[in-house]
Amino acid sequence: MADQHQAIRRTVLRGLGAAAAMPVVGTSPARAQAGPAKITFGWPFANGTQGVEELAKRFSEEKKSIQVEVQVIPQAQVIPRLTTAFAGGQAPDCMGMSDAWLVQFATPGWLENLEGELNSSGLDKQIVPASMQLARLVKGQAHYVGFIVEAKYTDVTATLATPIINEFARAEAPIPAIGGTGRVYIVPAISVTGELTFFRIPSSISEDYHAHYTDFDLYGTVNFTGNVGAQIGYRSFDVGYLVKRDTGAFTVKGLYFGIVARY
Repeated sequence: MADQHQAIRRTVLRGLGAAAAMPVVGTSPARAQAGPAKITFGWPFANGTQGVEELAKRFSEEKKSIQVEVQVIPQAQVIPRLTTAFAGGQAPDCMGMSDAWLVQFATPGWLENLEGELNSSGLDKQIVPASMQLARLVKGQAHYVGFIVEAKYTDVTATLATPIINEFARAEAPIPAIGGTGRVYIVPAISVTGELTFFRIPSSISEDYHAHYTDFDLYGTVNFTGNVGAQIGYRSFDVGYLVKRDTGAFTVKGLYFGIVARY
């Protein structure tokens, strides 16, 4: 019966796949029942509810043997509600899910990996966002790895004030940087992220121009809801330059705390 239920859930995924990327939840096997098999489909987004309910209705009418029930989950409460539902074995059979939450719920083994099914069906090219391909399980642990290309505008101001003299210096310049970022979810809603970006013009290139820029950030994030969380981390920022006879350096490092807001 378990194999039959898995096959039914995969059929539902194919039928509703055009609406969103929908992971299948690792729920317990369905009990034997008379009449159509009942499948629950979770929709955790503020928009699109009417369209998904219409698709579920049409699918149920076409298949006859499968009845799809749509469960609407308030988007602002997605993380706590789904965490409780998964832990208690009450999660929907399949659902729409943002790729921003995918790694969090894959880590504990709550989602069934359908990559092989999608690849063989050809639906992966239609319903799987490109950003989803960045998240992978490595030995059962969910990881996220990416790269960073950025340009920052640096404005360094220095003032020297004494009873005799008052000097002021200011340097402004755009600084490009490249680097990488990595994230691992310890438990759902709690992650640790590391980011490193840097740029360097060595003195061997020119005696009049050289510079260095390094920004390292290691932080942990706790998500209270899908929109609000807290963050604590350590950051080290080091920048220095020489432009002809003008030189400067600036270094800051230490712990920080912040609030995370998403919309």
